[in-house]
Amino acid sequence: MSGIVRRNDLDRLMGWLLNVIGPGVGDVFFVASANSAYETWYKKIGVDSSHLFATVALAYAAMTTGRNDTILMAPEGIAATAELDWTKNNCNLIGLGGPNVQGRKGPSGTFPTMYGGSCLYSTTTGLVHVLHLTGARNRFYNMHFVNAVNEATALSAVRVGGSANLSYGNYFKSCNIQGIAGTTCNSALASSLTIGSGASYYQFDDCTIGNNTYMGARATANQGHVFYSGSAQEGLGAGYGPQNGIYNRCTFLDRVVTAASVPLITVGSAAGDGEAMDRVHIFRDCVFSNWYGAVANISHVFKLMCNSYYKIELHNCTASGYDYWRVVAGGEPGGRLWASMPITGLGGGLTREPTSAVGS
Repeated sequence: MSGIVRRNDLDRLMGWLLNVIGPGVGDVFFVASANSAYETWYKKIGVDSSHLFATVALAYAAMTTGRNDTILMAPEGIAATAELDWTKNNCNLIGLGGPNVQGRKGPSGTFPTMYGGSCLYSTTTGLVHVLHLTGARNRFYNMHFVNAVNEATALSAVRVGGSANLSYGNYFKSCNIQGIAGTTCNSALASSLTIGSGASYYQFDDCTIGNNTYMGARATANQGHVFYSGSAQEGLGAGYGPQNGIYNRCTFLDRVVTAASVPLITVGSAAGDGEAMDRVHIFRDCVFSNWYGAVANISHVFKLMCNSYYKIELHNCTASGYDYWRVVAGGEPGGRLWASMPITGLGGGLTREPTSAVGS
């Protein structure tokens, strides 16, 4: 009887996966650390050894691009010893720890057990991005990505795009993305999430991006937890500026212990950067929060340095710990930020461009 129950457990898991991914799921691979209780359980319920791996990188290598293959990762922390260069299309990574993936790196400089659900993290010197995604139409659910290395070359936990490839249509749901592990990461190119060339039609739903717990004195000018990297990392002509991205119900966390002019979200790396953003990028029902302790508010949420024609729309969003919504440093017409307004008449409901302090 127990054997039948175990086989039913695997059948129920596959049924749940169909509800998440939809019909047409390709091959399914499992990730659990070697000799762990999760590995033992997966074997008991009938997972074949050819589909069970100790690292995400090994499971990724087994997937076939374009087939809707899926990795199911156990709810534990697994270290990435090399950058996961995700070039495949229509593949998926799902954490089995549930949708609440809040967690953090500890203050000691090492990574303890405070990961959030299924966590892919790095403590390897020289690892630039934990996940570098250049494929198209991939999906990531319930994952915690952490770049836990405190060094100048550790640039982000997740980088989407950044090549001539059109890495369009990628989707993140209930993910936690954290970078800038300490003061040594105080580079203008460091972030938690990097959006590079070609990263168009991306979507983040119910995600937490950034952190307010361990990054220390983030004071470098132009450094944001979300960085639209443009020509800073790709070079002019490397690809297309990212177009038509969406953030739904996302929380952006920040901690700045100096009142220096440090933004939360940076578009471009220097005034006049013409490749960092294009078309429309929408933030819907999002919260931007700077935990600043006894320090005064920092100046702005967005720093816009790209002089291409693009628009950022804020719909039902709020910010705390900032004096201004945005500073434009790339010249007008270029980056424009618009906020939703209540429908109170013929002119109501139209977005307006905030140009002064929050609350004015």
